[in-house]
Amino acid sequence: SIGGGDSDTPQNSFCRSCDKASSDFDVRHLFNLSTVYELPLGAGKRYANSPGILRTLVGNWEMSAIGTTQTGLPVNITVDRTNASVPGLYAVSGSERPDYVFGQSLTPAGGSTPNHWINPAAFAVPAKGTFGNLGRNAFRAPGITQIDLGLSKFVSLTERFSIRFRADVFNLTNRPQYGAPNADISASNFGVITTTLSNYATGRGTPRELQLSIKVLF
Repeated sequence: SIGGGDSDTPQNSFCRSCDKASSDFDVRHLFNLSTVYELPLGAGKRYANSPGILRTLVGNWEMSAIGTTQTGLPVNITVDRTNASVPGLYAVSGSERPDYVFGQSLTPAGGSTPNHWINPAAFAVPAKGTFGNLGRNAFRAPGITQIDLGLSKFVSLTERFSIRFRADVFNLTNRPQYGAPNADISASNFGVITTTLSNYATGRGTPRELQLSIKVLF
C-alpha cells in the first residue's frame, strides 16, 4: 500500500516515488467555530429578573452553535486497462491512471457541479505499454460546510437536583453534503456524484435533523 493510512496501491510497484501525493485523508483547509451564549434572561440577569411566571419560563436559557467548513478530500482518477496494455510485471491492476491532456483544466467550464464534477476532456487513455502521467489524487471531492445549533434550559428542582432540557438542530441550513464523484474515466458516469457524504442516520453530512433531550443533574 501507499502507507500513512492510505489504501491505494502504487501504479508502478517499482516506482514508489511516482505516487507521491496528498494523503487520501488530507484536509488542506479546515475552519471550526464554536460559541456558547447565555441569554440575559432570568434571576440575576439583565431582563426578566423579577420573581414570577415570566422569569420561570424565559430564564436560564443557553444557546450554542458549531460551524465547520473544510475543503474536500483527494480523488484518485483512474482508467480501466487490460493487463496486456501495461508494462508487464511493473503494473498493479486497478491502480492505473490516465494521461493528462496538457492545457485542459481538471475543472469543467463554468465550475464543478454534482452532475459534472471533473472535466473528462482533461484525460486520455495512455498508449499501450506505458503508464499514465497523471499524478495520484489529482483532484478534490466537494468540501463540507455545516452549522449546528443548540438551545438548552436549566430548571432547578431542589438544591441537589436540576433538569436540563435541550434541543439541537444539526445541519441547520439543510445544505447538501455530497460524496466523492466516480473517478474512473472508463465509466459512463465519470465525474458524476451519486452519493452523499454520509449514509448514517445521525452525524456530520446528514440532512437537517432535530434532536430533543432531557438530562437530570444531581
